Amino acid sequence: WSVLSECLQINWYLTSHPDRAQHFITDTMSLSLTCAGDSAEWTVNRFSSYGYLTRCATWGSMTGPTCYINGQSFIDGVYWCETATGLFSNAVNITGTYNNTIVDFPVHPVTEGQPVTLRCKWTTELNLAVISFYKNDKLIQNDTRGEFFIPAVSKSDEGFYKCGRKGRMQRSAGSTSPASWMSIKGDQEPPPLPSPPLPSPPLTSVQVSFQDSTRRKKNKKP
Repeated sequence: WSVLSECLQINWYLTSHPDRAQHFITDTMSLSLTCAGDSAEWTVNRFSSYGYLTRCATWGSMTGPTCYINGQSFIDGVYWCETATGLFSNAVNITGTYNNTIVDFPVHPVTEGQPVTLRCKWTTELNLAVISFYKNDKLIQNDTRGEFFIPAVSKSDEGFYKCGRKGRMQRSAGSTSPASWMSIKGDQEPPPLPSPPLPSPPLTSVQVSFQDSTRRKKNKKP
């Protein structure tokens, strides 16, 4: 996806509702993708995980700037907005699963220094279950809270995250979520301008008098 990302412009934006990277694929699934910008000719495109490039009309319904996806639909892929004149928005990765567990975090990149909470969600509630969170397949938390909190994210927090019930990560595919990539972006505030150089201090009356005295001594004949 790196080639696509380098070609995207920041004047137009794709938003997702619900704002999360993973979704349960059920009869009641409802996902909307909206293009925000100054063009009325947007369409939402998808490059699927199987390598197919298609438009919203193929797997959803486009109404104005919004693409609606309902019911049991395949949704895995990269999504972005595009116009007939070649304008592009940002791109987002979305994953759908028939499993009973997802890891919930924002679909858009999180800004460095901001807090973020990753939550483990199920199709049915699990009371007092021990929940494991993994980053790049390594255990990072194991307790009953069901969420993993990062008070101030940094680039080192980027990675593939998933969650599931303790002891069932390998035994049952339905009890663990898919792994999704969480992106971190740099702070967009411009760096402060450098301070201007300090002016040279003016000559004082003492310095001037000393310089005049030195010149007179040099010019005086012995």
